[in-house]
Amino acid sequence: MIRSEFVRRLGKHDQIVRWKRPAKAPAWMTAEQWAAVPEWLEVRELRYTLQANGQRSHTVTLATTLLG
Repeated sequence: MIRSEFVRRLGKHDQIVRWKRPAKAPAWMTAEQWAAVPEWLEVRELRYTLQANGQRSHTVTLATTLLG
């Protein structure tokens, strides 16, 4: 589970959040790679809803490091 912290709102369903690095490295990552991962990472989260006739709608959240 990714812990995040709200930074600022850019618009409806559009925000900047700060993700905290997990306390433990994943099994596939080397110690050198883990040391290079920043403690916090700012990401932009965009949320939108996919709708199709006759089907349930699905909410999708897109996270990107492209902040502007």
